[in-house]
Amino acid sequence: SSECIKCIDNYYIQLGQCTQNNNKCLIQYGNNCLSCKDGILSDGLCYTYDEINCGLFTYTCRKCGDGYYKEEHSCVSKEQYSNCTHISVIEKSCVHCENGYNLEDGKCNKKAVQNEYNLYLKYTNMNIKANSNETHNCFELTESGCLRCLDGYYLDKMTCKKCEEPCVKCSNQTYCTGCNAYSNNKDGTCEEINSLIEVCEVMMSTYTGCVKCEDGYYKSMDGKQCNKCDISCETCMNEKMCLSCSENYYQSNSHSLCLNQNELIHCANKTRSGCTLCEFGYFIYQNECQKCKDNCTSCDANEECSSCEDNYILQNGECLIYSSLDNCISSSYSKCSQCAKNYKLNDDQNLCVKQNKYFLYIGIPVIIVCIVIIILTIIILTLFVLIFKKKEEKKMTNICVFKIKRSNVTMKKLDNDILVNKSDLSFNENDVKIPVEQSTRELLCVGTQGKGNMKIQITTRENCDEYDIRTEPKIVTMKSGYACEFEIFITPKCTLKTQDNFVIVSLNLLTGITTMTNFPFSVETEESTKLNYKELIEEKVLGEGSFGIVYKGTFRGNVVAIKKMKQSGNESLKSGDLSEFENEVSMLDKFRCEYIVHFYGAVFIPNKVCMVTEFALYGSLADLLKRMKTDEVCLQLRLKMMRDASKGILYLHSNGILHRDIKPDNILVFSFDVNETVNAKLTDFGSARNVNLLTTNMTFTKGIGTPVYMAPEVMQQERYKKPADIYSFGITMFECFSWENAYPSNQFKFPWKIAEFVTGGNRLKRKQISEQLFDIIENAGNRIQKIERKLKKLINYYLI
Repeated sequence: SSECIKCIDNYYIQLGQCTQNNNKCLIQYGNNCLSCKDGILSDGLCYTYDEINCGLFTYTCRKCGDGYYKEEHSCVSKEQYSNCTHISVIEKSCVHCENGYNLEDGKCNKKAVQNEYNLYLKYTNMNIKANSNETHNCFELTESGCLRCLDGYYLDKMTCKKCEEPCVKCSNQTYCTGCNAYSNNKDGTCEEINSLIEVCEVMMSTYTGCVKCEDGYYKSMDGKQCNKCDISCETCMNEKMCLSCSENYYQSNSHSLCLNQNELIHCANKTRSGCTLCEFGYFIYQNECQKCKDNCTSCDANEECSSCEDNYILQNGECLIYSSLDNCISSSYSKCSQCAKNYKLNDDQNLCVKQNKYFLYIGIPVIIVCIVIIILTIIILTLFVLIFKKKEEKKMTNICVFKIKRSNVTMKKLDNDILVNKSDLSFNENDVKIPVEQSTRELLCVGTQGKGNMKIQITTRENCDEYDIRTEPKIVTMKSGYACEFEIFITPKCTLKTQDNFVIVSLNLLTGITTMTNFPFSVETEESTKLNYKELIEEKVLGEGSFGIVYKGTFRGNVVAIKKMKQSGNESLKSGDLSEFENEVSMLDKFRCEYIVHFYGAVFIPNKVCMVTEFALYGSLADLLKRMKTDEVCLQLRLKMMRDASKGILYLHSNGILHRDIKPDNILVFSFDVNETVNAKLTDFGSARNVNLLTTNMTFTKGIGTPVYMAPEVMQQERYKKPADIYSFGITMFECFSWENAYPSNQFKFPWKIAEFVTGGNRLKRKQISEQLFDIIENAGNRIQKIERKLKKLINYYLI
C-alpha cells in the first residue's frame, strides 16, 4: 500500500491520503484552514464579508456594517445595546447613550418627562453620593459617568476601581499595564523579579527584562521578556520557529516547529534530527522516510534501487522482472541466478552469454596433462630428495666426526664452547715453502662442549685477493663433546709471506647464539714471477701509452719500471688486452739473455694488473734521439747500442721468436760507457710470436708495429718471417747512425704516404752515414740472404 507525500491543489494529506479542502479554503492543514480563496479567515474557518457583517476589510475587518459594532474578531449586532452611541468592547457594555437616555448598569434607559432637570440632578447627586468612594479617583467625569481613571485604578461600568497589587496601572481587573519596582510586566500580568531570574540567562542591569534567555525560552517583541518556547522546541527563535527539538520531537524541513516523532512512519531509528534509518523499501529524504520505486526492497537517496524483490533483477538502478533479461529463467538476490540451456552467466552476473564447450575439448585434456606433470614433478622431486640424502650420507662418510673422549687428539679451548687441536695453523710444515697457484692442504680439528648441538663453519675475510681458502666439509653440525677434522686448502695467487686469520663461526642450535672467533695461520710461498702488488712501491710516472702507464718504482730494494695496464674504474681488462699481456709475461719469463731487459715478474690480480722490469736510467733510444744532439752521442756508442740490440734479436730468432715491433722506442739504454758489457737491451714483447706459428698457419691480419718500421711484405699482408724483424732493425740503425727520422714529416705528412713509398719499391738514400755502415743497413733490408748470416756479420763487424 502506498502513501501520498504531496497532493494537488484544493486537497490536503490526511492519514496518508489526499482529502478535498473545506469549501472556500485554498490551503488546509488538518481541520484548520490556513488560507481562504475569497473572504475572511477566522478561527481556522473561512467566512464571507456578509457572514460577519463587515463593511471594510483589509487583512482583517476594519469597519463593521450599519447596526453592528466591532469586536476583536467579528462584528456584533447593536440590538442588545439599544439607544447606545458608544460600546466598550472590553467591558461589553454601553458607555454613552443617545440624548434622552440615561446610562444605567451599562444600558440606556429613557429619561422621565416631568421635571426632567430636577430628576437628573437628583439622580446625579444620588449617584455621586452613592459612589463617592470610587468616583473620586476619576480623572475625567461626565454626566454618563467616569470616562478615565487616575493611575492605580481602572474603569468598570463608568466607575473607577483600584488595581490589584502589584499593578500600578491596569486596564481591567486582570490586565496590568504597569507594575511596581519589585515586579515585571509580562503579557498584562505583574510577576516578581524572582520569576524573571528563572527564565533569564543574562538579565538587564535595570532588572526590567532579559538580555539573553534560558534554553526553552525566546525574547518577546519588546525585547525584554522571555516567553516559553513551543512544547516541541528545546530551543527556539520565536513562538513559531524551533532551533532544536525536544525529546520525542524531530526537525522537519517543511515545518518551522518540530513535529512529533510518532509522525515519522516507516522509520527504524528516530532521532531529534529526524530519521537516520528507514525500513526496507524506504529511503531517507529530508530527514523523513520516502517509499522506494516499485519492486525495490532498498534504495538510496537518488531513488536508485540497491536490492529488489524476488523474481526481479537490478539493472541500472531499477528493478526489472528477470524475464526482461534475455535467456534468464530465474533470479535471486537481485541478480539472474540461472540461464537457459546452452547459456551461462557472465562474471558480473548481469548477462546470459552463449556457453562455449571449449572446456570439454581443451580444458579437460589440459587438466589431465597438468595432473600428469604434477605427478611427474612429485616423482622427480622425491627422487631428487632421495639422491640428495644419498649424497649427504656419502659426504658424511668422508667427514671425520669423532668423540673427543675416545680419541687421542688433545683439544684446547679456543673461545666459549669451541675446542681446537692447534693454537695456530702453518702451511709450511718443516719450513717447506708452498708453490704458487697450487692447493696446499692442512688439517684442523674443531670440537664443541657445553649444552646443545653446534653448527660449525670456517670462513675467510672478504675481498682477499692474495689467496683462496676452501674447507672440507664447508659446514658441519655436531653434538656436544664431539669434534670434526676439517681439511683446509690454500691456493696462493702470488708470491707471498703472510700471517692472517680465518674465522670459525659457531651457532648454538639450542640458544640461537652465533659466535665468530679468529684463528691465526701463516703461509710462505716459493719465489715466482707472479708478484704481490703490496711489495711494489710506485714513485713517479715515466710515460703513458695506449697499453697503460709506466711508473718508476722499487721492488724489494731494486729500482724497477712498473708497466701498469689501463683499466676503466672497477672493470677488468678486456680479454684481448689480457691475452696480449699474458703473452708478453710468458715470453719474458722464458728469456735468459743479458741483451733483453730483465723481467722481475707480473701482477695478475684484477684491478692491479702490471709488469715489473729492470729500470733503464737513460730511457729508450727514441728518447735520446729527441732530447740529445748528434754530437752528444759518439758513433762508437751508437754502434755499441746497435750491436747489443742485434745480439738480443739473434737470441730471439735462435729461439724461434719474432719480436714484430723493433724500433728505437723498444731499445732501452742503460749506460753511456762503451766499456760496459751491455749498453742497450730489447724490451716490449707484447707483439712477439713463435716463428712456426706465424709461418704455418697465420698471415698478417693485424697491423703489428709502427708503419715507419714495417717491412714491405708486412704492408702487403704477406706471411710474417724473420726478415721483417731485420728490416725494422735496419730502419732503426738508419735513424741511430744518421740521428734523425728516417721519413721526415715535411715529406711524409701521413702514415700511408710511407706505405706507398715502401710498397712502390723505393728505398731510403744515404745521408750523413758512411758507406760501410749504409751497406750493413742495405744488407739488413735484403730478404734473399739468410737472416742468421746478416746478424753474425753485424755482430762481428769491427766497431772501432
